[in-house]
Amino acid sequence: MEPPPLSDLIGVWVSVACTLFLLSFLYRDNPLYKVGENLFVGVSMGYYAIRYYYDTIHPKLTMELWNGTDRWMIVPAIMTVLLFMRFIKPLAWTSRYAYAALMGIVSGLAIPRFVTSNLMTPMSATVKPLLTVSGDSTVPMYPAIIILIGVVTVLTYFFYSIEHKGPVKWLATAGIYFLMVSFGTSFGLTVMGRVSLLIGRCDDLIMYAGGRYFYATPILLAGTALVLLLWDRHDSRKQAAKA
Repeated sequence: MEPPPLSDLIGVWVSVACTLFLLSFLYRDNPLYKVGENLFVGVSMGYYAIRYYYDTIHPKLTMELWNGTDRWMIVPAIMTVLLFMRFIKPLAWTSRYAYAALMGIVSGLAIPRFVTSNLMTPMSATVKPLLTVSGDSTVPMYPAIIILIGVVTVLTYFFYSIEHKGPVKWLATAGIYFLMVSFGTSFGLTVMGRVSLLIGRCDDLIMYAGGRYFYATPILLAGTALVLLLWDRHDSRKQAAKA
């Protein structure tokens, strides 16, 4: 099978190396893991900064100012310059105005969305009709009934003004079960997402282990293990010398 282009081959080797470096944390914290972590964070920040410039700043700010289509774009341009004044000590105080405006704008945009998605939507789901009329019969809406019971019982659990005894205790106990189901579902979704990422990386490691990619996975795995062994010996000697 014909090998891939040199640029793709370099990307494969770097990808495998970074994956193995990050997985080396399963052994313990080590210099290879720090290299992979710093590469991941640095490359991610650089990539998103470039993407943000070419997708947002360049077409919506630079080009409109250059072409003179929107003179009001001078305001965000000045704010952008003020943000970078943070790196110049004598003028660092001017960046406060840009940060204050940025935080005010972001808060004004985010708070209504947060209220809508996290407050109004759950409230509307809670107050849905519990019964629907279908022809001459009335059909119960079981999801709405379950949501209503869950909301009432969970709120009862967090109601501390009266002692949890009798019926109140039963409702609070039911609220605990609803909370456990909610937390378990969230945790399960998080674990499933992380496991899917791990499966994807393992698939790549298996795919790149063949001769078409010059045995990238086994060679880099052996190199990673050798570096960890030498580092562990060096660290043990250093600890023994300190003792």
